[in-house]
Amino acid sequence: MKSLPIITLVSICTLFFACQNEAQEAEYLYRAQGGAYQAQAAAPIAQQDPIEMKPVRDAKTGRTLSYIPLPKSWQQVTGAYGNSGYEGPNGIKVSSRPTEVYHFNIDPYVAQMTGKQLANPVPLQTIFRQNIAPAIRQQGGKLIKQYPLQEVAQVNHRMIQSVLNRSRLQSYQMLASEWEQPNGGKSLILVSHMIVHAQGGSSWGVGFTELEAPAASFEQAKKTYLFGLANTKADHNTAMAHAADLNRIDREGRQRMAASRAAHQARMRSNEAAFQATQKAHVDASNAVLDMGMQGYQNRSASQDRLRRNEVNMIHEEYTMTNPWDNRSVQIQSGYQNYYVNAQGDIIGSNNANFDPNVHRNYNHTEWKRMPGNQ
Repeated sequence: MKSLPIITLVSICTLFFACQNEAQEAEYLYRAQGGAYQAQAAAPIAQQDPIEMKPVRDAKTGRTLSYIPLPKSWQQVTGAYGNSGYEGPNGIKVSSRPTEVYHFNIDPYVAQMTGKQLANPVPLQTIFRQNIAPAIRQQGGKLIKQYPLQEVAQVNHRMIQSVLNRSRLQSYQMLASEWEQPNGGKSLILVSHMIVHAQGGSSWGVGFTELEAPAASFEQAKKTYLFGLANTKADHNTAMAHAADLNRIDREGRQRMAASRAAHQARMRSNEAAFQATQKAHVDASNAVLDMGMQGYQNRSASQDRLRRNEVNMIHEEYTMTNPWDNRSVQIQSGYQNYYVNAQGDIIGSNNANFDPNVHRNYNHTEWKRMPGNQ
């Protein structure tokens, strides 16, 4: 059941404007002893297929993030999104999507400069009820049960918090759901949900993982994978290096933002004086249009619109530029000579004529296009 590709950014965003009664899913709610699946009690070790610690690597940097105990026969594969996956005997498959990240409680000026996606947190159960479950049912899936994975969530919480610098991981939750597939097989869908607070703003993210297996081997595959997740160990060297990177990025970001704010305020004062001096000329030009024919009116009106837009842009320190992905106009904070945009609308500014995000290790996980000059 190819359920994960349907869980798109756009469909998640619809959750921000909808709220339904949670009771409609109550009959499917499953809670094992203690309110969570006890992965530690299901260690699946077989002599013919011994457990080994498999490295989990960062899709962007190639760093080993952690090690997960899984059967030797489960081979690591690279998924469509660059994430690590696994394929085992008897049709076992594990795949995942990159975590979708949103920001809130953030300075609007910072959000505009960095192109961050803004949205308030949505509860995990709401995401499952309004987004994930309907999408899977549309593909013919039938929900068997759902339950929280508190033990696995606690393991991930500890590993993530160990690498955060000034940030604080407020919560990390994981919800499991089991499904019957139209082809007779079964799926285990894991949805993770975390909220992080940092200086200057907060963020939250949602991640998705799916285990697929034929019905006859599903229970053992599920126990094996959940046991592996509950016993995952972080790579100490990577954790230390990542914490150092976060510290450097945080320090440099605060320095750049302070300098940019001071320069922006100075330019705003200068631009306001220049704007006031041009107002009389605009009024005279607008009145002259009334004496022209329709064609002349339309031409001059368009010219006046561009003139006013440029002057408003000057006041607000913005450019009106064209997104080459859809040819739509977008407003971008000024301050850079070159801008690049990806298909998701994320924007990068640079004054380095040789900078190319498509070959930069921090950005080359997606395709970037250079935006045409400001209008």
